Amino acid sequence: MNVLVTHDGSADAESALRYSALKVMENGGGMISLYVFQGLEDGEGDFASKVRSMDAPCSLKNSEPVGLNVLLGKGDPKAEILGYTLTENVDLIVTVPSCSSFVKDTSIPVSMIPATILVPMDDRPMLESVIRQITGEALSTCSKLLLLGIVPIHLYNPSEEAELDAVKDATMKAVEQAASALGRRGIQVEEMLRMGYPDEEIIRAAEENRVSMIVIPCDSDQSSELNKAASIILDEIKQVNIPILYLPV
Repeated sequence: MNVLVTHDGSADAESALRYSALKVMENGGGMISLYVFQGLEDGEGDFASKVRSMDAPCSLKNSEPVGLNVLLGKGDPKAEILGYTLTENVDLIVTVPSCSSFVKDTSIPVSMIPATILVPMDDRPMLESVIRQITGEALSTCSKLLLLGIVPIHLYNPSEEAELDAVKDATMKAVEQAASALGRRGIQVEEMLRMGYPDEEIIRAAEENRVSMIVIPCDSDQSSELNKAASIILDEIKQVNIPILYLPV
């Protein structure tokens, strides 16, 4: 995995670097940190030398160092970023809000830091192992969570209103319990409930809330509507360029 990190010198950008290093350690590959500044003229040489001096392994506590290539861009940030995505064979872009003007013009998945992570749920309680993994993802990206409870209304006919209400109540309860558990771990959580086809509702919520990532817990239950959604959403998600993390449970 080749990760391009846009950098504006902010604390959020440093968080983006740390997050990208974790992804490279997990998946292999390399990192590129792109500093883009407009109108860089006076003192250009001095600044460029300081940036080059940062071209060193990005070390994380208790981890092996990760190779980091630092690039300095001058001019229009959007054009610079899009240009490097082509020349550097980038698989993932990690960016901060101040550098995000390019997002709608690339087909490469983009993670925004800090931003919002979407986690779809059904009527089953979230497992502790999933809560731990989601907590780590949220903390490493300084992001809040959007827990999306989805009720597959298409599975119920008009005579099954009681069954539908029971599933709706169970889904809302599962979302509330997960939100409470995540909140106790210091994560900012927003809750949402929707009724419809899971894959469609996931993509719609992702677009409306401008999420930076979708995390889908998947298990061996092939009849699960979330599992069915996960099996088809990979192709559909290309329309919105959002990274997806599948969590086996």
